[in-house]
Amino acid sequence: MDEQTERALAGIIERIIKRYAILEERMDLCKEDFKALKKDMRDAALLLRDKHTWRLEEVDREVRKLAGKSGSGGE
Repeated sequence: MDEQTERALAGIIERIIKRYAILEERMDLCKEDFKALKKDMRDAALLLRDKHTWRLEEVDREVRKLAGKSGSGGE
């Protein structure tokens, strides 16, 4: 291989390595962003679920059932 071809090849390989390193860093950042996004989505879903009135009514109904059972069963 002649000297000019070696220099051209060395330049191409250097650019490939730099691009790969940059892309790898970006991928790591994207993974962290997706992890944070998934956590926020889960937290929002839990918050919305717990604030719905049907959920509160369901809990209230279950508490009344338990109170009724414990009040009449223990006497």
